[in-house]
Amino acid sequence: LSSALSGGYEVYGTDMLNGVDLAIEQFGGKLKGFPVVSEGQDDGCEGASGVTVAEQFSADPLVLGVVGPMCSGSAVPAEDIYAAHNVIMITPSSTAIAVTAGGFGNVFRTVANDDLQAEVTADYLFNVLGVKTIGIIHDQSIYGEGLATAVKEKFTALGGTVTTFEGVTRGESDYSAVVSTTVAAKPEAIYFGGMDAEGMKLVVQSRAANFNGFFFGPDGIKSQPSFADAAGAAAEGAFMTFGAV
Repeated sequence: LSSALSGGYEVYGTDMLNGVDLAIEQFGGKLKGFPVVSEGQDDGCEGASGVTVAEQFSADPLVLGVVGPMCSGSAVPAEDIYAAHNVIMITPSSTAIAVTAGGFGNVFRTVANDDLQAEVTADYLFNVLGVKTIGIIHDQSIYGEGLATAVKEKFTALGGTVTTFEGVTRGESDYSAVVSTTVAAKPEAIYFGGMDAEGMKLVVQSRAANFNGFFFGPDGIKSQPSFADAAGAAAEGAFMTFGAV
């Protein structure tokens, strides 16, 4: 398993590892008579770490395949290595369009891509919530910026207006400058492309800046402990998309 097993996105990576272990248990712990065990490696949801884990797994002749990487930013650079070593890679959560754009025969995913998330987001904002103006913030990752760009294109195609399009750096604690710029443009909603650790801070800081509109995000913020609970009252009424299973 290649996923984030520490840091701000640990809650997702731990869920993935538990899921792999549960699947092995449910299938009896064997494949064609051979015992199967999981090995989790921490890719930190980052490209360089994802490559390091890919090199480690690809060098191990006992590795049958890899579940992950968890994040698109890890998956895109890692898949070249897995392809070169004929290692099967199945990601349950890397949604960026670029993940399967390379045409690798060993790369699979079990989740819809972000083109669909963006379409649903734009439609819900414009046609259901009646929002005509949005400010967009993203975390500058393959996943977050890709989603934000797709939402921008689809929302404007419907007739909506994007008031600002700003990037933040993952891991920082103070996003007040970007929040101030975004809120000053008076959007009816703020869309964030990225993960829960940053999304939680942005929704809290946006409310502190007296933004009272809709806060909308992708599956990256779909976490009760690290988004909803961590943000508390600021997260009340937030919307997010997620591929239902």
